[in-house]
Amino acid sequence: MKYCKKCNKGYEYGKFCEDCGSRLVEVVEKETKPKFDDFEEFKKPKKELDKGSKILIYGVVILLGIVFVVLILSYSSGTFKTSTTGGFVGVTTRHCYNVQEPYTVEVPYTYTYQYSVIDSTLKEGINLEYGAYVEGVVKIANSEDKGGYFTVNYNFVTLDGTEKRTNRKYIPAHQTETFSSIYDISLGQDVRGSYTVEAPTETRYRTETRYRTVQKCD
Repeated sequence: MKYCKKCNKGYEYGKFCEDCGSRLVEVVEKETKPKFDDFEEFKKPKKELDKGSKILIYGVVILLGIVFVVLILSYSSGTFKTSTTGGFVGVTTRHCYNVQEPYTVEVPYTYTYQYSVIDSTLKEGINLEYGAYVEGVVKIANSEDKGGYFTVNYNFVTLDGTEKRTNRKYIPAHQTETFSSIYDISLGQDVRGSYTVEAPTETRYRTETRYRTVQKCD
């Protein structure tokens, strides 16, 4: 293609401009190359993995994940330890199991003094002070190595009701004391009697063997 520099007019043939007579200049147009990104046919297709490769990659990823989880759990629970022998590092599995381990404790309890009743009677009598009366007599032996206060509770039962009396005494260790209580009655009145004994108590301790579950590992 030829152009006139003065008139800027283009001619396919000839050497001079028809309007001004200036010499025509031949201009070579530069070829514009298309950009690959502008055309779908020039785009490079993505290379897709075949099905076998995908399965292999997924399998490797899953296997690595399982190994990682096992190592984390083993480390946190202390089920393995590493040891170095001859320049190689090995893994030794620990075997853990539960056992019943005995232990002793001191348990408090209430101890009642040991005693024995040597004699118990209910006898009637008459004197100037009481007139007719009944007397309940209980003889108690302390079996302990220490003394204590013992209490005898009397129940005198008549047709009119029940009369309660109490007698309390200190009995030294391995000693015997006689407890008595007098109840005034009418002459010829029918009386029945009973009694109970309250021995001293104290807090003592005894050793008991108990068991607890513990974990042991090889």
